[in-house]
Amino acid sequence: ERDEQYYISLDTFILYSIIFRRGWILGKKLSFSDLGAPHLCSSCFSSPSPQQGQLLTALLLRSCPSTTRQTMPCMILTGHPCAGKTTLAHKIRDRALIHSSERINEVIIINESTARPDCHSIAACCETSLAEKKTRAALKSAFDRAVASHPTDTTLIILDSTNYIKGFRYELFCVSKAAKTSHCVVWCLNDVDVVKEWNQKRSKQQSDNEDPEQQQQPLDYYSDELLDALIKRYEPPDERNRWDKPLYQIDLR
Repeated sequence: ERDEQYYISLDTFILYSIIFRRGWILGKKLSFSDLGAPHLCSSCFSSPSPQQGQLLTALLLRSCPSTTRQTMPCMILTGHPCAGKTTLAHKIRDRALIHSSERINEVIIINESTARPDCHSIAACCETSLAEKKTRAALKSAFDRAVASHPTDTTLIILDSTNYIKGFRYELFCVSKAAKTSHCVVWCLNDVDVVKEWNQKRSKQQSDNEDPEQQQQPLDYYSDELLDALIKRYEPPDERNRWDKPLYQIDLR
């Protein structure tokens, strides 16, 4: 059972996301006692006292890795299908581009639509084992190209997909490490019932849409059977694995 004082809201997470030239860190959903400040809680983010604000800033700076090489941050989103990952990716992109530090001037979001434009729907990217294999290869190739072609620290690369296989997340970790870039995993949490409800809403919205241009867009919902199968196969990230850390959990319920 989760302890509410260790969690922060989605909006607070994005608001306090900080991108540094020499690395980057994000407002963490974890126990502040792990950082040596057990008396801090989520309310400190919304209305901190001067002392709490100074301590919070110090903790954020302590969490920022130091390096002598300019690197771009890479963010791997993971979670169940229809859990809200794409919405989160777009919010992070918007916040990063308007952040007062002006460290980021470009954000690249990689997903099934960009990596596999040949698929008419997101379900077609994973409806068979062969389709899944091709999709993972396309996502990895697109991620690798983005990392290789943007070697500076002014670009944020977000891989927006389920990324549910731990072996695949390890491969992405190796791509980042080979390029000596900052890398993190963001786990988007949501209830299965909410995921299914959002999937049904997507299906209804797209089936009722009469706009010819919108009808040409790839379908972004799953059949009930495929959604259940993907949820059952999901391999949660574990921060004890080096390829899954730093690990940030975002509650989107």
